[in-house]
Amino acid sequence: MRSGVIVDPDAYLTRAQAVMLTGVPSSTIAHWRARGWLTPDGERRHLRTRAGARSWLEYHLGDLVDAERHTRSSRNSPRNWRRGRVEERSAA
Repeated sequence: MRSGVIVDPDAYLTRAQAVMLTGVPSSTIAHWRARGWLTPDGERRHLRTRAGARSWLEYHLGDLVDAERHTRSSRNSPRNWRRGRVEERSAA
């Protein structure tokens, strides 16, 4: 039997935790909250938040994972572009 960590997608994280999890700058987290991101189907989604300890915002884990995945896989994403350029250079 494999042991592993069970993660609740309905959990909420601080911005620092969100940055560590997704690997994106905190400004991107703020962008996803304010302006949202596009899903592959063209739907615009926004991060769900709540007031946490000391009135700091906490971010919905499931939304963070979706935003990072959809942004990374977008053809217009600079993260996707950079990854493709590195692969092109490696192949040459």
